[in-house]
Amino acid sequence: IEVVGVDWSQNGIDHARRLVPDGTFYCGDVTDSEFQRMFPEPFDAVIFVEVMEHIPPEDTTAALANTLAPLRTGGIFVLTTPSVNRPNNDPRHFRHFDGPTLRDEIEAVDGMRVDRIEGYGDARFRRTFDGVSRWLNNRYYTIKPLKRWWRARYQRMHGSRTSPLCANGLIVVAHRKATR
Repeated sequence: IEVVGVDWSQNGIDHARRLVPDGTFYCGDVTDSEFQRMFPEPFDAVIFVEVMEHIPPEDTTAALANTLAPLRTGGIFVLTTPSVNRPNNDPRHFRHFDGPTLRDEIEAVDGMRVDRIEGYGDARFRRTFDGVSRWLNNRYYTIKPLKRWWRARYQRMHGSRTSPLCANGLIVVAHRKATR
């Protein structure tokens, strides 16, 4: 299996190299001619992790089309992004998404078909989790045994598949269908 990674951030690339030492990484944009020259063969899969929220709404369809251009027919696309159920308090996020909007954005790209949209984490409980976590771990002290217990409890109860209607984030699986 050949792994190719792309990120705007050199720090992101350096981290990816530590995780996947045999991977090939490019610091820049998939639409750069240098990227296209380095990786001319179609990809079997494209994974877009926590990126959509950083793209201006008027640019998302074009960004997806450019990102998915190297995906072969039958190839799989996986995307994760914060849900609208999660408050958008990050100034680097243009927006958070709901399932229908993600489906529309992805299926606006020629040949793409969404297979499923799932949620992860419970947004309502996440606010409680974050509030309690600040009491257990802050700049003045950390109560490590309680912090570990609290994190494990959250993961056990709310860290797996959740309805998109109350999820903290969304996972989309799509594929490029054959064109006639």
